[in-house]
Amino acid sequence: MKLRKIFAGVVAAAMATTMATSAFAASNGDRLQPAEATLGFADSGWTISNWGKSDDPATTVEVLQNAMITGDGEYTVSVDITGGVPGYGSDGEAILDEETGDPILYTTMSGIGAMAVMVNVPSDDEAYNNLIIDITSVKFDGVETMIDGVASYTNAEDGIYRSTVINQWASKKDTDRSTNFDAASNVITEFAGDWSKCEVTFTIIGFPSGNATPEAPADPEPEAPADPEPEAPANPGESSKPNAGTGVEGIALVAGIAVLATGAVVVSKKRK
Repeated sequence: MKLRKIFAGVVAAAMATTMATSAFAASNGDRLQPAEATLGFADSGWTISNWGKSDDPATTVEVLQNAMITGDGEYTVSVDITGGVPGYGSDGEAILDEETGDPILYTTMSGIGAMAVMVNVPSDDEAYNNLIIDITSVKFDGVETMIDGVASYTNAEDGIYRSTVINQWASKKDTDRSTNFDAASNVITEFAGDWSKCEVTFTIIGFPSGNATPEAPADPEPEAPADPEPEAPANPGESSKPNAGTGVEGIALVAGIAVLATGAVVVSKKRK
């Protein structure tokens, strides 16, 4: 009975851990892994977009280059649709070719409806209270378009942190963070043309060191085995097998005793 209770506790703990992990992924970035960064964007017509959500078109997800944040440092996120991706209407359905009925594949986007670097770390966790996503470069089709003298700022939205490239509907608040708060703006590029690729480089500052991915320890040099001490000869008739409580034989012996004990109980019950 005790073994059953212990086993049930182990299973319950494992399920709770799995559920907690799933809840974290679902409530912070939805589709993104913990500490994963992506380029959130929509073109001017919101025909092609990505916001790290499970209902984003899979074809858009496949053309993203995300980044896993492992600590303070420089990272890049990007999107490239030169291979062609379907566009979607306001009803969420793919835009179809009127003649063939097949989805229309877009290899360019027109302008920007909104764009941001999004990092999937929980904004309600005090460990990230000093996190700053500082955008340092914005390139469309390889051409730098970030406005000189303008800085980005980090804010919380949808339970995670982001740093805006363009958002006409946003405004900087006193609770937001920036490496240059006075110069921070919700528009750090004025690009408005057609594009196929966008690459945004940023630095992470204030990432808690305890959450960084640890490096694998180096393999230690194998030590030469010491010469075994000579053992005293065993007494005649004494077994040379390992102690029954420390090896496989011990486990088998205990299991056998348990089975015999169980059988004895059953026989005893039948006799009654």
